[in-house]
This record gives sequence, structure tokens and C-alpha cells, in this order.
Amino acid sequence: MGEYRRSRRPFRGPPRGSRGGLEVGEELTLRVFSVSRRGDGMAKAKGYTVFIPNAKAGDTVKVKITRVWARYATAEIIGEAGE
Repeated sequence: MGEYRRSRRPFRGPPRGSRGGLEVGEELTLRVFSVSRRGDGMAKAKGYTVFIPNAKAGDTVKVKITRVWARYATAEIIGEAGE
């Protein structure tokens, strides 16, 4: 019979141990495109979904990254985009 071979898993973000360029403490200006089920604003940065508490859809805010996981990150608002 044929040999059973596992297929390679599809790409799901940066490899383990790599942050893909998004670092804790990094400051970014992001536009919130949606709100999560928990009520946090959602934005995209460098291939990651960034969850931002107290942000609404349509806001453009300056944030500081607080934690980074394999495919998403959390951030805190440090100011409005115009400041």
C-alpha cells in the first residue's frame, strides 16, 4: 500500500520565537476598523490583529503595544493620532 505522509501545515503567522517585527513597547498610530465581541477596538499592524481597549470603530489612535502572541497583540491608547 501507499505510504502515509503528513502534509505541511499552512502558514499561520511568523515562526515560533519570532515576533515578525511587532515588539512590546513599540508605539504606532492605528485606525480601528471594527470592535471585537469583548468590546475592544480591532486594528491591523504588520500582519497582526491588535486589540485596543476603549477604542471605537473609526478611531485613529496612537497606541503602545503591551503584549504580542503568535497572531495577535494587545495595546493601550497613549493619545489621539493628531497629538
